[in-house]
Amino acid sequence: MCGTHRRQYKAGKSLTEVRGKRTPEELAHIRETRLSSCRGCEEELPLSEFQVSDIGTPALDCKNCKAAKHVERMYGLTRERFDALLDIQGGGCAICDAAEAGYGRRWHIDHDHDCCPGERACGRCVRGILCLTCNARGLPWYEGLPEYMKTIDSINEYIKSPPGRKVG
Repeated sequence: MCGTHRRQYKAGKSLTEVRGKRTPEELAHIRETRLSSCRGCEEELPLSEFQVSDIGTPALDCKNCKAAKHVERMYGLTRERFDALLDIQGGGCAICDAAEAGYGRRWHIDHDHDCCPGERACGRCVRGILCLTCNARGLPWYEGLPEYMKTIDSINEYIKSPPGRKVG
């Protein structure tokens, strides 16, 4: 039993098919074309879309698929639900309407920490998709204020009726 299957077995999970190492022919094709296939989206993409090791071997998943798997694992938010939520929010931050996540980063997932106090979320308590500034600086600061100081209507509306409740 390989290491991956041993971990799955010990965790009580069903054993999944594990992709073998790339063949020398695949590696030669990657070096020649500067393209690699992603096992997640099954598209052939430029190497710039992958994390590449020191020896030039690209990761098995492209950066977008890797990020989507991380979001699903951490927040229980599938790619379809993420896209639906971002669409409900008008394609931007749920609080400030920024069209970009900011600082060259990906969107941040905000969840209700009263439901799931840690970094991971159950999926039912996801409130919205936020830019870096709103998620890391604005909202935590605002939620820490005394009630009489919470006077920003857009943030109060977001907390009271988050867009995440509108996605099934």
